This record gives sequence, C-alpha cells and structure tokens, in this order.
Amino acid sequence: MSGVYVIHCKPTGELYVGGTKMEFAVRFSRHRQWLRQGGKSKSAGGSTKLLAAWLKWGEDAFEFIPLKEFPPEQVAEREWQAIERLKPTLNIYTTNAKKLAAEAGLTLSTIYARAQRGLTGEDLVAPKQRAPRKPYTRK
Repeated sequence: MSGVYVIHCKPTGELYVGGTKMEFAVRFSRHRQWLRQGGKSKSAGGSTKLLAAWLKWGEDAFEFIPLKEFPPEQVAEREWQAIERLKPTLNIYTTNAKKLAAEAGLTLSTIYARAQRGLTGEDLVAPKQRAPRKPYTRK
C-alpha cells in the first residue's frame, strides 16, 4: 500500500520523511540499494544528507518505519504535511520548497528531482528549459 514513511537514524535521532505510491517494502529496498551504492545507482534514493549520515553511521544505524497508508493520489500532500510537522533534518528540501514550487509554477516533484541531481538555489526553481526549435524550411 502507498503512504508516508520515516527513515530514522538511531544514533542521532534524525529523520528522513518520504512518501511512496508503491509498496513500502519495495520503496525501502530501493532506498537501501541507492544508499549501499553511495548514491550512484539509478534506483530512486534519498537525499545527500541521508546518504552522508548512512556513510557515517552504517546501515545498522537506520530503521525504516511506515507511518501511515494513504491512497496514491493523497501521498504527495500527506508527505508534505508530515515534513512540516516532523521537520526532518535529513531531507534535502525544506518546507519552503512547497512555496518556491508554487511561485515558480513548478511541481514539487520537479523541485525534488532537480535537488536529487545536485541542483541548488536558483537552479531549483529556474523555468523549464525547452529545446530550441529548428527553423522551418520549405522543400
């Protein structure tokens, strides 16, 4: 079932909050794969802060906790509610990302995908780039 989950760093008490439209076990497996490969796999991972903590403390220091199940269409909004409430320190985005996305006319998933690629600051909210059009020529 889809829903919202937490990755808890036991030594520090820090949290990462995520949402998934897939089964929790599948999502957790993809997180682990990404983390075990140092963030280099194509599997959807997490944040650079989560990766840094994983590398510092090791796999045994983390626990994956499903918080609550939601229908897929509610996951994104419920994830943001959990982020605003829990204020996780291992997420790459802050609660300001929702406001930034709205102001830039982008979706949160676009902001998140850009952050996953290592973009920061203005690059997170820059307008979408379109490929230049080729000039029309008559044949």
